[in-house]
Amino acid sequence: MDIALSPSLLTDWRFGYYRYNIVTHKPDQDVAFADQIGWKGMNTGDYYTGGSPAINFDTIPNGGTQPTFGDGLNVNRCNCPLTEKENQYQLVNNWTKLFGNHNAKLGVTFGLRTTCAYRRTTTARVL
Repeated sequence: MDIALSPSLLTDWRFGYYRYNIVTHKPDQDVAFADQIGWKGMNTGDYYTGGSPAINFDTIPNGGTQPTFGDGLNVNRCNCPLTEKENQYQLVNNWTKLFGNHNAKLGVTFGLRTTCAYRRTTTARVL
């Protein structure tokens, strides 16, 4: 909103709002995969512990690369399950003062960001 307070004094106000909402899940989120392969206690029955865990091998006989299996951020780039909601609010005010052929400008921006995230990962280590 632009307002001319006088012929040489101007102000403008703006308000902005933005929402970012992420809900991701594993492809096998509803399967108790760890329980099925004998690793009891990792899949507790809730949404956040379902699916296959990230499986990393600490040592491999005769050297070699360390394979990873399952789902996880370092396995298949799945940062899931992830439920996140972010709200951003912004209030901007700018002032302009005219002095003949010259002008001076001053502005203030106030922002507020709120984030609510819940993520839980399970990782199995085979020794």
